[in-house]
Amino acid sequence: MKRQKQKNIHIKANQGNIQTTGSNGNNNQTSNNNKLTEEIKLSKGSIYEEGENADDCKMIIVQNWTPCSVACGGGNSLLQLKKIPAKNEGKDCKTKETVLKKECNTHPCPTVESIGKELKTLKEIRKNNNNKPIPVKTVRMSDRPERYEKCNLKETDAFMEKNDEIKKNNSKKSPKGMEIPLIPIRLVMNDKTLTAYEDEDSREKKTTYLLEESRFIKTDDIRKCFIIKNNISQSKFCMLSAAKGDFLEEWFYDFNLFKYQCRKEREKSDKFIVEEKKLEKEYQEKINSVKMELVQSKAEAVKISFEEEERKKLEKKINQFRKMSFSAMEKELKLEDLLEKEEEFKQQSESETLEQQIAQEKKKEETLIKAIREKELESQLNVAKSQAEKAISEIRKNTQSQILQQRQKIAKRLLEIRQKNKRKNAQLKNQILSIRSNIAERLKTINRKGDLTTCMDSKNMDNYCKKYFIDNFVKMNECNTKSSFCYVCCENEFGELHVVERDECYSRCDKN
Repeated sequence: MKRQKQKNIHIKANQGNIQTTGSNGNNNQTSNNNKLTEEIKLSKGSIYEEGENADDCKMIIVQNWTPCSVACGGGNSLLQLKKIPAKNEGKDCKTKETVLKKECNTHPCPTVESIGKELKTLKEIRKNNNNKPIPVKTVRMSDRPERYEKCNLKETDAFMEKNDEIKKNNSKKSPKGMEIPLIPIRLVMNDKTLTAYEDEDSREKKTTYLLEESRFIKTDDIRKCFIIKNNISQSKFCMLSAAKGDFLEEWFYDFNLFKYQCRKEREKSDKFIVEEKKLEKEYQEKINSVKMELVQSKAEAVKISFEEEERKKLEKKINQFRKMSFSAMEKELKLEDLLEKEEEFKQQSESETLEQQIAQEKKKEETLIKAIREKELESQLNVAKSQAEKAISEIRKNTQSQILQQRQKIAKRLLEIRQKNKRKNAQLKNQILSIRSNIAERLKTINRKGDLTTCMDSKNMDNYCKKYFIDNFVKMNECNTKSSFCYVCCENEFGELHVVERDECYSRCDKN
């Protein structure tokens, strides 16, 4: 009767019709017995949607349409359904949502003047209405019995708050104190997890919580509810009205029992432990190899950047001293400075040209052997550094001496600078010739192809060794040894470009 009053629906016993009374006390809408039959069909446990075949999907009503959220002005009413999925190749349900929503009490709210008329109308209806309200009973979600095995399994039916977009939308539009929708679930707990399922077959999972990451919170709700909460989400579970026993205390005790006392690590077989250690060792070896590669690449990058930095600092330092010397010379002897600057620029361009030729020759040499190249680069860096330091000191001395010297000594000093640069250029040219001769000697040695019969004749050993290794004491000793003479001879007779012939020579030595 209370729901009928909230919906403005009044049933007259003598007519069997449903009448809705508006704010002005008049009848706005009247329906026949088919409307009443339709409302009765939408009761708890009845079928909302059913397929043509037994294997098709079904939608069962769990909770009938809730009371309207407001008495007038437009509100919302909810209908809760339970989906029984299709079996085999049955058709799916047309209804996709398990909670349906419809608008209700869209009529405008009554004014002060119409309240008196409404009260009189309600009193008359109460006198004439002899119908009793339909009782509502909460039943269990499924016919499966509850299960409990200490430290292994706890399984029972319960209610869970509908925590989704529908609930959020309703909470925005509804006033405080509105009843939050509940859905029936199957609550299953083991020594690691607590899971809520929407179906009795435990297939459609609603939510899951790890016991070690969750907390059990009691509430003061008269429905005997508790909250399971972790760092991400929380869910509220309540007792069914048809359930027996102390639902809240039993779950509180069992939750702590399963979480703290029943939890134990699974035993591992020896074979699994050995494989696990083996995989861990392989994984660690791979990590170490990757680390070594990273360290080596980083060391090379640091080395390159350091050399580049040193070169830039060296150039910067030389330029600074040159500027200082030039500025001092400009103050005292402008004419001398111009002549010297011109001569130095000329000699510097020649030196740079020669240095470029040296760099080209070095690149050719680097293609032959990488290790020699790195060593030479380091030595050249040291030589350049020492030469730069000498150049700096000489610039200082020359600057001081040039300031003190008289103008009549300009010609003599310029002559000395030219001779010095000629000697330097001669040294650089000799260096180029030396590098070229080394390259030619190296190419000659690599491309050498001699006679393997010479190595088989040990009688000629002394003459052969004196001919080729007279200036190499270590090689001379190896060559004069009868057991190693053949192999040393094979190495000398056949260069690196004739490895096949050298191997054949080694084979002949092994046979002899």
